[in-house]
Amino acid sequence: MKAPESGLYTAEIRVTRACNLRCRHCSVAAGSPAEKELTREEIEGVLDDLAGMGALYVVFTGGEPLLRPDITDLVAYASSRGLQPSIDTNGLLLTSEAAEDLKRAGVSTVQVSLDGAKKTHEAIRGEGSYDGAVSGIKNALSQGIYTTINFTISRMNQGDLEDVIELARELGVRALSMERFTPTGRGVEMRDALQSPEEFKKSLETLFSAEGLRTSSTDPLSIFLKDGFVARYSGDELGKRICGGCTAGVAAITISYDGQVYPCPKLEVPCGNIRDRGLPEIWAENRVINRLRFRELNGACGTCRWRNLCGGCRAVAMAESGNYLGEDPGCFIEAGP
Repeated sequence: MKAPESGLYTAEIRVTRACNLRCRHCSVAAGSPAEKELTREEIEGVLDDLAGMGALYVVFTGGEPLLRPDITDLVAYASSRGLQPSIDTNGLLLTSEAAEDLKRAGVSTVQVSLDGAKKTHEAIRGEGSYDGAVSGIKNALSQGIYTTINFTISRMNQGDLEDVIELARELGVRALSMERFTPTGRGVEMRDALQSPEEFKKSLETLFSAEGLRTSSTDPLSIFLKDGFVARYSGDELGKRICGGCTAGVAAITISYDGQVYPCPKLEVPCGNIRDRGLPEIWAENRVINRLRFRELNGACGTCRWRNLCGGCRAVAMAESGNYLGEDPGCFIEAGP
């Protein structure tokens, strides 16, 4: 098999563990700041590395990234290095002034998390979080920032997906993304909220049938419900290289607030620390990343004919079995050679 041709495409940097909410499903268990979080100079060094490696996008997350006093400086620096910087936020601190500052700094996208109608959203994220999120969305839109909503789907809110779709239309949001709840971090306390394969498939069908919105999901399984996507790839091509699916270690990487590198935000399998080794070296040489990069998978995912097009969600596999190379228990397709 050849190595992936795309290389590093996007990176997420957790700029702090601090957060003004205590969301029940938070994969980071964010709250108070961590000790010795990355300095501005260290993050700028990572941005230099990403630019040098040919990455296109960088996403600033947390915790809540807007709690970091120098966040607009980091956005501006990323933009100056030719990267397209995005902010993932709960929206509560996204005031009109903050939105204006981010726009001026060169932010590419602002993504606000919204997990249901008001009652459901606040059951997950806390009282006052819904109105704050909606206000933040409006403030970003008023500055002409490309603004998206992210919906984390679980059994707690699967009945609210259509409400969020409708709200997105009403607000004038152009895009809605959906990700699968993964029982990691604080989310281990609500493991029963993980959807069954059938429930997740139905949610994806609802998402992709929405009109008037650009809908998407980074979940590998979503490709099987996108019109014509699977049909583009021949069996011969699939046998030679990775053509899509899980991006962890293939085209994406996560750098945490303490410098630790992970394959993806919800797959906290340590791959090295940027305070000890350079990011390019970690990306090229780390064993975990290379096993993901060449899809050295086990179980049904390892023998599935769609391994190089999908690969299953490595984070869900890890959360459910303790094996990041194991099969995805949420798979709803017929796996096979």
